[in-house]
Amino acid sequence: MVSKINQILKKIGLASIFGIIVSIFVIVYIIYNINFSLVGLAFKKLDTGWIFLMIIIYLFGFILRGVRWHLMLLPIKYIRYKSTIEGVVVGHMANSVLPARAGELVRAIFIGNIEKISKASALGTVFIERVFDGLVIVGILIISLLVLKFDVANRELINSIAVMGSLIFFSAIVVLFIGAKYRKLLEKPLIFVINYLPGKMSDNGERVASNFLDSLNVLKALNKLPYIITCSICIWLAEGSIFWIAFIAFHLPGNLLMAYFTLAFVNLGMIIPSAPGGIGLFQGANILAFSFFAISMESALSYSIVIHSIMIIPTVLIGLFIIYRHGIILLKTRLFRSEEN
Repeated sequence: MVSKINQILKKIGLASIFGIIVSIFVIVYIIYNINFSLVGLAFKKLDTGWIFLMIIIYLFGFILRGVRWHLMLLPIKYIRYKSTIEGVVVGHMANSVLPARAGELVRAIFIGNIEKISKASALGTVFIERVFDGLVIVGILIISLLVLKFDVANRELINSIAVMGSLIFFSAIVVLFIGAKYRKLLEKPLIFVINYLPGKMSDNGERVASNFLDSLNVLKALNKLPYIITCSICIWLAEGSIFWIAFIAFHLPGNLLMAYFTLAFVNLGMIIPSAPGGIGLFQGANILAFSFFAISMESALSYSIVIHSIMIIPTVLIGLFIIYRHGIILLKTRLFRSEEN
């Protein structure tokens, strides 16, 4: 089993190399094209009194995400709010320090161990969450396109991103709803994929596929969907308010919708593979978003560093505390065990 896990980690390591190269490229580009003395001046304009409020709002977002995950897991098993909130924090913490968005796997393992729920089913709900998040983000981008003024070249670029994002996430949600109604259509392709996972993570592809597809039951729970959709919207409204408060804190010219556009643009940009935590790519996407409003690279860099720090530092500290409190042994497990999951 140790050898299998090592094989998987090697595959993840190889897959993350491209992301690290992307981050290095962006960081080098920023270093060679920015005036750091102006970055220092931008930081001097920062009203640090707003930082505490931004941290509180960001942490409140974890509660909203925990509530949403609780609702999504209900068709499978009743899970305590405390556990889902902790799982969300641990997952985000792992995404901040591990490559290839491994935090999604860590989150499934964590909740599976502390609540004795199928890890494959938990992972399926995480995937559905990401689709709902993507739909909200694309919606924000489309609203921005309809209201904000961009020059022709920039509008075409943003339009292309919005169209691509819409195709990806709307196609995904359609496939998921079809799979929820006609389970057999997804079962065989999923078994095929699972059987060819790196290191053959599962000894029972059919069992794992079945557990994963159990997560789609949430899409048939029509009484829960309105609450899940509402939570998804509130999550991104809360996170967008952080971007707006940062505008105020840095005394930047702009309005509320510009802040939400930046949120949407940066998060869609984060789909591109990058180093752990999106370091470099987060800043690069923010600089590009600000360029549409003729806001300087220096202001964009200082702005993005503050927001990124607010998202990463408290999350990592709290996540490590949760792991310590429960015991690191919770993460030392096979992801898919046929008899349990």
